[in-house]
Amino acid sequence: FYSSSGIYYNYTESIFIHSIHPQQVTENSCFNLTLLVENLFSAPSQCSVGGHMYSARQGMISGTVKCEICFDLHEGYHQVGLVTDSGVLAYGSSDLEVRNQINITKMTPSMGPMDGGTIVIVKGNDFESWGMVNLYCFFGD
Repeated sequence: FYSSSGIYYNYTESIFIHSIHPQQVTENSCFNLTLLVENLFSAPSQCSVGGHMYSARQGMISGTVKCEICFDLHEGYHQVGLVTDSGVLAYGSSDLEVRNQINITKMTPSMGPMDGGTIVIVKGNDFESWGMVNLYCFFGD
């Protein structure tokens, strides 16, 4: 910066990531990760998820950044960060949680009346990892 007084100021960009959406995903999934950010003065360059880098772009709503994520991260919590074109790196206060994908192996019965009321039994695995005690089934359009 030019200064007529001969004093130069070193400006430092300080980005704050308020939240991420979604906060939970399943393993082996592709999705759009949205970051709600404050003080974003230069264009977003990359998102960092669990140490892996993905391209980032400015969201349609002011203060949002979108990252298209396709990865094979293991189950657990992964730190989310943002790198700008000016090289600033910021990390969010909440991590992305990756969970096992639910696997449905069987549903019975396979038919029921149009007006509903049929008890459906769903069998599979990894329901516990999502904390599912009660499961709701929806059929049709």
